[in-house]
Amino acid sequence: MDTEQLRYLIEVSKNTSITLASEKLFITPQAISISLKKLEDELGFPLLNRSCKGVSLTEDGLWLINLAEKFLSEIDSRKHTCHATLSAKQNNTLLRKGTLNIVTNILGNNNPILAQLICVQYREQPHLKINLSEVSKEDLFAKLSNGENELGFVYRTKRNHEFVGELPPDLVFEPLFYGRLVVMANESYDFIKYDSTSLKKIVKYPVCSYHKQNYFNDLGHLITDICKLDFNETIENNYDVFCEKIKNGIAIAIVVQFEIFEHPINYIENIPIVPLRDNIQIIFGMVKKKEQPLSENADFFMTELRNLIAQLR
Repeated sequence: MDTEQLRYLIEVSKNTSITLASEKLFITPQAISISLKKLEDELGFPLLNRSCKGVSLTEDGLWLINLAEKFLSEIDSRKHTCHATLSAKQNNTLLRKGTLNIVTNILGNNNPILAQLICVQYREQPHLKINLSEVSKEDLFAKLSNGENELGFVYRTKRNHEFVGELPPDLVFEPLFYGRLVVMANESYDFIKYDSTSLKKIVKYPVCSYHKQNYFNDLGHLITDICKLDFNETIENNYDVFCEKIKNGIAIAIVVQFEIFEHPINYIENIPIVPLRDNIQIIFGMVKKKEQPLSENADFFMTELRNLIAQLR
């Protein structure tokens, strides 16, 4: 007898069907049938009543189920306790000290991943001081190139698989997750009824952004280049006012919908979202100096960031 056989029996009893149990356990019905038949042969008494209508537990089967559930519950509880103890020991030996200076070209609600991770690290690594500052993309590259900072995070833009804007030759960019441009507007705009639209069709309307100007500059230049005209775009620093403008049809919003978020950044409830089909991609990633390994604290932070992103996907 082994724990796997007991788990099979419990799942069969819950579903009163070997086929349904096999779907829940991601194994074949034949494998479950053979395993339970071996268990019955080993015990010397039947556990299941089998018929064309399904299966049910015998009296001995019910007796074994009660024992098995208590037994497996105790095992799972013990495993959890041992794992927690081991994790605590590992964390105690890996408490980090020192300072980690990070720069990014955008903070706030447009960068929830970094904010979430830093909050976790402040709690789990109280002796590691993390300084996160927001600078323009140009200043970020300069701080990394001159060694003032070793780690930075930026949003870069691609069009037709080519980056918009050059990366300094002494720096390297590691993409972490991707997004696409979408437009949000109330239903009074005619393009809302379509599955997608284009920049050329929408920039004739007033565009309102809830981004800081230095973030939107690259994208704004790209939009102007694609449309061959300047567009009427305002930066709104008050999020409530921004939402009201979109809801009331005063303006539309061009925002980024990232693959790892359930809703796009600056999501406004009950406002339609239409993807743009201009083959523009927004990429969030890490920048560091080329051929210069990260410090232990920076490498630790990047490992935790990659794990967090993997969990969100």
